[in-house]
Amino acid sequence: MTKEKNLIERLIEIQAEVEDPIKDANNPFFKNKYASLDSFLPELRKLCAKHGVFLTQCVANKGNGEAELITRVSDGASSVELANFPINVSKKPQETGSEITYARRYSLMPAFGLIGDEDDDGNTCSGNVPSKRSTSQNRVQKPTQQKRYEHDTSRLTEMKEDLAEKSGRSQAEIGEAFMKFADKPLFEMGEQEYKAFIAQVEDFYRGEVNKLKSSGE
Repeated sequence: MTKEKNLIERLIEIQAEVEDPIKDANNPFFKNKYASLDSFLPELRKLCAKHGVFLTQCVANKGNGEAELITRVSDGASSVELANFPINVSKKPQETGSEITYARRYSLMPAFGLIGDEDDDGNTCSGNVPSKRSTSQNRVQKPTQQKRYEHDTSRLTEMKEDLAEKSGRSQAEIGEAFMKFADKPLFEMGEQEYKAFIAQVEDFYRGEVNKLKSSGE
């Protein structure tokens, strides 16, 4: 009698069969290519069905403009939550849709061990997900340095939101574009390094806004 496979065993087989997707999309800011959701989701769905696994990605509204994308798999007997990805809910449906697509892609790729691009998942662009090293450094920062860091982060967020609204791109994509000017995590930058980073981002921001104004004239 053949033993019924459990969910983890099924996922192991799926991960063994699924291949890294082809980088079929272009990032206009980094000028590089990455794998879109369409490049690997159809194959992944087929493999899940083949091994008796049901894959779902649902958006849960948390209120106050916040939501999360929950990625879950089930084989009927048990279920596992693979990822929980925060989403910024915008007044513009198109921007929220872009955030959801971004969240779906970056939830599935690490969950199934796929490599689809060369950038990070956008966590460092906001400075909201520090590593253990950053948490340790934050504890010993001087009050004035911590205050300056929070002020500058607020400015980055302001520029990111404004440029996303004006260009129609997601805040995550804009944040990645800003971080191309950083050669290290924000929490590791000294005062002069951070000022130089902010200056470069502001130049980039003004340049992009001017391009949008010119194209609209």
